[in-house]
This record gives sequence, C-alpha cells and structure tokens, in this order.
Amino acid sequence: MDFLNSACLNIETITRDIKPQEYIDGHLIPMGVPTLFGVAGGSGKTTSILKAAIGASATGKFEMFGARQHDRPLRVVLIFGEEAGDGLGRKIRYELKNMEEATTGQRSGNLKIVSWEEFNDTRENPEPLFSSEDGTLTDSGRSLWKDLIEYKPDFVAMDTLSSLSRADYNSSNVAYATMSELRKLARNSGAAVVMTAHLNKGGQDKVSPKSAPGEMLSLLKGSGSLIDAARHAIVMLFASQNAYTNLNAAEKDAPMMAAVKTNVPGCELSGSIFPVLRSHEHRNFVAIDGTGKPLIKVQKEANTAIRGVLHNNLPNYIKLAAQIRRPFAISQKSATSVETLSRAALAEFFPDNIEDGLISNVLEGLEAENIIVRCTTGRTGTGGVWDVPEGDYANQHEHEERMREIKGNKNYKLPFNAGAPSVEDFKNGLIDDGKTVKKQKSADADLHAILSKPAETPEVAKDEQDIEVPF
Repeated sequence: MDFLNSACLNIETITRDIKPQEYIDGHLIPMGVPTLFGVAGGSGKTTSILKAAIGASATGKFEMFGARQHDRPLRVVLIFGEEAGDGLGRKIRYELKNMEEATTGQRSGNLKIVSWEEFNDTRENPEPLFSSEDGTLTDSGRSLWKDLIEYKPDFVAMDTLSSLSRADYNSSNVAYATMSELRKLARNSGAAVVMTAHLNKGGQDKVSPKSAPGEMLSLLKGSGSLIDAARHAIVMLFASQNAYTNLNAAEKDAPMMAAVKTNVPGCELSGSIFPVLRSHEHRNFVAIDGTGKPLIKVQKEANTAIRGVLHNNLPNYIKLAAQIRRPFAISQKSATSVETLSRAALAEFFPDNIEDGLISNVLEGLEAENIIVRCTTGRTGTGGVWDVPEGDYANQHEHEERMREIKGNKNYKLPFNAGAPSVEDFKNGLIDDGKTVKKQKSADADLHAILSKPAETPEVAKDEQDIEVPF
C-alpha cells in the first residue's frame, strides 16, 4: 500500500484555493490549458491573433471569438515560425493600425513578439522548437519554455506547428509528445496557450453546418492522435455565403464554421458546429451562439445584468464589513482588484461566473459617484479600506475624537481587523461602539436584505439592445 498511498492525491490540497476554469476571451480559449487551433489557409488567423494580443497587452481587453475585459493589461508572447519581422510590422502599422497599442504593450513589458525564422538566422546552430525525431522539445525549446514559465504570461500563441517543428505528426507517439510539452507550458505558466495548425485540403468542401463535429475535427493535418492528445481543440474553415441565414454580415465579411473538442469544463460550444464571422473591418473572429447572436453581445447583456446587481449590493456589502470592524482593505498594489473583496465571501452574494475586471469597473464607478470612498487608516501594511461616506472609517478623525470623550481614553483608535469578512462574520459580528458590545442590528438588517431580496436584473439599455454583429 505504500506505493499507492504515496501516489494518491490529497483532496484538501488539490481543492484548496481552486478557482473555476477561466477563459481568456470569456468563452472559448481556456487558461492553463493548451488549445490546438486548426484553421483553413487564408482565414486571417495571424492577423486575428495579433489584434487580440496587442489590444490585451495595452488595455486588458482580449477580443477573439468572445470578448473579456480583464482588470489589468495582459502579458502576451507571440512566436511566429513563418512570419518575418517586416511582414508583421506591415500588419501592425498598415492593416491593424494599432501602433499606439503595440508601443504601449512593448514599453510596459507586456508584449513580446518573436520571429523564429529570423532568430534562427542569427544562430550558429539553428533548430526548431520540437525535435524532428520524437516531437519533444529541442534545446532551444527547453530554454524558451524555462523563460516563458519564469515570465508568467497570460497568453502565448505559436503560429504554426509545421513551421516550428519538423516532426512527423502522422506518428501518434510524436503527437502525444508535443501535446504533452504544450500542456506542461500551460500548466506551469497558467497561460492560455494556442498552437495553430494547418488543415488537410481534401474533404473541406464536404463539411457543412449539418455535419458531425468529428468530421471537421478530422481535417486537422497529421494523425488523428493530435486531436486525441489535445485537451482542447478548435477547427475552423470557411462556410458558404448562404450557410447561415441569421448572420448580419457585411459584403467583405467571411462566414466560417467551427467545431470544438474539449475535456475542459465550462465550454458551452463543445460538441457542436457553430458559426464564426471573420470581420473585414475589425480584422477579427467573432463566434456566434445558437440564436444567431454574437457571443460578444451575449456577454455584454449578461454583464449589464450582473453590473446592476453589483452596483446595488456592493455598497451595502462594504458598509456591513466596516460596521463589524472588518473593512475590506485596499492593497498598495491594486485598489480595486477582486482580491481585496474576498472571493469566498462574494460567492454568497454574487454569481459564480462574475469576472474580476467587472467588479473592478463597478468599484471605480461607485467611487466616482461618491457612493463608496477610500479611507486612510494609518495602519502599517495597508493602503486603506473601503467604506461609505457616512461611515466611521470615512470620518475616522471625528469618530475617534467622539469616542475618546465617551471612553475617557486619549489613546483610543478605531478598531481594525485585517482580512475580508465572511457571511458568518456578518451574522455573528460584534461592534465596540464605546458604550456597549452588542450585535449590530443595522448590519443584520442589511445582511437580511441582501440575502433575501436579490437586486432585480436591470433592463438592458436601448443602445445595448440594438447591437448588431459588429461588422
């Protein structure tokens, strides 16, 4: 039993601090997992990856298939096996016209672009990333992996598999070896890792939206083991102009169809062939749900509803925490990150799929409206706490003066307990008001209101209702 016991996972260890599966675009590209992305030639995959990555490195907004606003700019690394620097430069300056974002991303250290072909030209012993013999990493690949894991990127894209490897992917052993290396990179860095791959030309004209997803997935160039070895794979090719009648596409936009194979939780598009539009204007891919709505619009509508819940309830939640003397601390690093508002405590009040960036944006809005305020406590190690304008922390000097008179203690300081509160803290919390120690009735009432009467979902604004597919 010694061998078995030593090999067994500890449930408490593997579930401690575990978070739900995240998708960098909110829907289709998972973080901490490699995505094998097979796409038809001429689809604009390089341009779309550049657009999404450069924008995310400057603003934190990642748009490719879906759209997700992160609470900080993202670290991205792009490795191109076929594209030279001058070609990438032309795309950035003249096609994407996002030089300002690219410059911002690179100067901040968030954007790193590599032309593997040009890099190899400068080396005495050039080599691909993966060994031609068995699909494992070469010496160069191991060096790169080490640096990537140390850099801790949010997004890594490699384009394409055939240009970064000379291995024979008709061999199942080679396919599994390469996918294993990609899994290690994604797992150890936490990044969304995308490896693009070519499709077999034969058979593409036989696939339609009515085909089984497996038919499209089988078009990936190489052995079927590439698909088998991938935990998450997307295959996408062009569709006929009349394949989807409910798409509002412009003349130069290209309808495409995509299929997903995944072992990753939370991907609602798995097991189906769904439409994608390639935007001529925006140089990007937008996935469409089963009702014909772009996922970007679906997400905007959902975020509008969640934003209303947050806007109505966060002030009460912050007020409650301050009343029981466990206010939410504002860290020096980030005043509005969700880490300052305990995820465990928030889970009792708000939806499971709430995004960190959305909470940050709502906090910023509440602060701008003077519904909540940042308060300096004078405590070492904290950048302050959140409170409401009428709260004791917001009026610390006046409160302490009053309490010193009541208590006859010239050294009285407003109580402060570090750490975000839990629901149990709210239910059992005590407050020292200088006269008695008692349960805070107003806190109980506010807590009851939050738990028993969730905020109503606000109506979607007219400009949100009228959003069309953005092409």
